[in-house]
Amino acid sequence: MTALSQPEPVSCSRRAVVRTVTGWRLATRWRWGHERSSRRPRLVYLVDAAALREMRPTMAGRLDGKVALVTGSAAAEGEATVRLIKDGGGEATFVRADVTSTAEVAALVAATVKAYGRLDCAHNDAGVLGEVVPMAEYPEATWRQVIATNLTGVWLCMQQEIRQMLTQGGGAIVNTSSVLGLIGFAGLSAYTASKHGIAGLTKTTALEYASRGIRVNAVCPGAIHMMMLERAFPFGNSRPVYGAAYNQGA
Repeated sequence: MTALSQPEPVSCSRRAVVRTVTGWRLATRWRWGHERSSRRPRLVYLVDAAALREMRPTMAGRLDGKVALVTGSAAAEGEATVRLIKDGGGEATFVRADVTSTAEVAALVAATVKAYGRLDCAHNDAGVLGEVVPMAEYPEATWRQVIATNLTGVWLCMQQEIRQMLTQGGGAIVNTSSVLGLIGFAGLSAYTASKHGIAGLTKTTALEYASRGIRVNAVCPGAIHMMMLERAFPFGNSRPVYGAAYNQGA
């Protein structure tokens, strides 16, 4: 993406209107224009399919030779991922660690650097769902567990990861927030609070370390059929519908 100065307006057509945004960040082959309505003017990106294909990002080769640390919440999944990477010709090591423990997180990063010499990127993905009950009935012990794992765990991991990356001149971190880091969800007060916290923590950390070569971002996935969700919302062979539970006013 290339930042351009404000061009002369062009008329908008119905074709190829792909998104509406504010600001002047335009791709090199995109045009812009004002879409006027009874409400307010908006900036509209226009792009043809050929230009979009040319601009499509690719991951091919971008991680060659890079060292990545990925946290998760299930040892079995971690071991399976290591086997999958090795079967594909890569190198990987499984390290058991408690992300709520400062000492164990520090040991995890140290083990990574000892094994591979550096740390280029990290994905902080460990998390738990907690219980599905109304907020006033939510068990305090479960609340503390969810916040400790999902939010404090990410904070502890980033502290150790950033300290190592600063010695190398930079790096990249991705944290797993959630669509529930953007909206509310009845019955999941602790999980929703933790994921909102990750979103805010990510934004703040990104501002603090961007000038020092460290990129920090978060992803906010929606509902995925996995073991953690199956335990909380058993749906057997039926297709789950989660949208009805969203608090759209949040």
